[in-house]
Amino acid sequence: MDDVLSPEGLSADRIGVFAWKGSGDNRIFVPVRVTAGSSGTRLEPLIYLSVRPSFDVETMKWRSAAVNHGICSPFGAWENALRQQALAGQPVTVSLKGLKGEHCIEVAGRAENSNDWSTLTIRIELPGK
Repeated sequence: MDDVLSPEGLSADRIGVFAWKGSGDNRIFVPVRVTAGSSGTRLEPLIYLSVRPSFDVETMKWRSAAVNHGICSPFGAWENALRQQALAGQPVTVSLKGLKGEHCIEVAGRAENSNDWSTLTIRIELPGK
């Protein structure tokens, strides 16, 4: 960290770690935990999805659907992911607490004074069934 990240001014809020299995349309993201060492405690992991929009976002929402036999079930209701405007590149974090197993996650963002929504849909595999 001190040799590579600090001289570049990269702090923890500017770095992300992610992993996936599969490829193409079958790519499934899996949560990654980065730690400095081993802790003896095994707590229920708090899993977050962090999205960095490429444009200033006034509104961002998300929803999830369980995956059954490799296909996304119907999505649930939209939930707010944003309490205030987020600038381009600023991370917006969504708690995936309570979700287990494989899910499709859809995130939609809209710029100020626009009726157009940009969406992202990913598949993610969370611990548990």
